Amino acid sequence: MTRSLLYIYENSRIIWSSATVLSNMLLSQISLTKLDMKLLVSEFTSLKQPLSQMIHEFLKPFYLKITSQNINVEVIECNEIPDWACTDWNLYSQILFHILANAFKFSSSNGQVQLYLSFHTFEGEFGKKSKDSVHQ
Repeated sequence: MTRSLLYIYENSRIIWSSATVLSNMLLSQISLTKLDMKLLVSEFTSLKQPLSQMIHEFLKPFYLKITSQNINVEVIECNEIPDWACTDWNLYSQILFHILANAFKFSSSNGQVQLYLSFHTFEGEFGKKSKDSVHQ
């Protein structure tokens, strides 16, 4: 690649990255406003790709921050995420955006960010309540 094409490519990546981050911030603010107005509606859907692949795609806008600070990012899939697992992936993405933005913001140069992915059922985490414990 010639020097000018490389320059254009790098600047395009910066613009895309900045636009993606800004878009995520705006979507989060819209969701907060809807939540305050009691108009937020969750749309539960299944994931269209493996979660680890989604996370790797999600990390792309942070590439400049990661590389400029030489941050080591590790995505660890602790257990298999079933295909049928559903959530509101838009809200999930908005929450994940803020978690990662803070992780990179507060990471020092040559730091490390580890993201652990795991699936747990509601019953597995909180257990089923017996009728007696509900009525007491």
